[in-house]
Amino acid sequence: FVSFALFHFVTATLATIASTQLFEHSAEYLLWIFWLLTMLALIVFSMAISAIGSKTSRVVLLGLLLFFTGVFFTIAVESATGDLAIISILSLHPVSAFLFGIQKIGRLEDLDLGLVSETLEYPDSISGYTFMMTLRSLGISILVWGFLAWYLNRVIQPDYGQALPFWFPLDPSYWCPVATGLITPKRKVDYASDDATETEVPLEPVSETLKRQAD
Repeated sequence: FVSFALFHFVTATLATIASTQLFEHSAEYLLWIFWLLTMLALIVFSMAISAIGSKTSRVVLLGLLLFFTGVFFTIAVESATGDLAIISILSLHPVSAFLFGIQKIGRLEDLDLGLVSETLEYPDSISGYTFMMTLRSLGISILVWGFLAWYLNRVIQPDYGQALPFWFPLDPSYWCPVATGLITPKRKVDYASDDATETEVPLEPVSETLKRQAD
């Protein structure tokens, strides 16, 4: 996540520079926040999809289908005339939230207002949809899809290792393995001694033959 976030930090900056040429009345810092939140939401969205299966070709096809589902949502429901509750639910998909936000910026530009701090809560349509709802939806998407990526990576059987039970977040041993005795702290062992001083770790005494070989 960190490596992709750093990469898309640069991508969001370049996209902001390019979009300021299209949205002349909009504030650069708001466009940058919009692009950055979109990139972060898409990262965790992709991570959640990749956790579903281990077959690369299957996951890629599923990922493309789920990705473009967000485009179909914006075609089926207009942010200007649709029901606000439905728009909010569909905006949990990062692609839908991004496209709804682009549409909102376009309408603000058509009114010669642009995306500025004064127009974040400006409802210019029947639905009452504002650009602040876009930013809020992207923030919620990061949390929701990030949680799903973390959870699914642990409960779905991996190629190597063992999956955790679906109730593992309620297990104290997952959060505090040392305190619950699941992991025991390492102890120093004096390997120079002939006798085993640790009762938990049985040590075989060094024979006279090995001692002579060492000498």
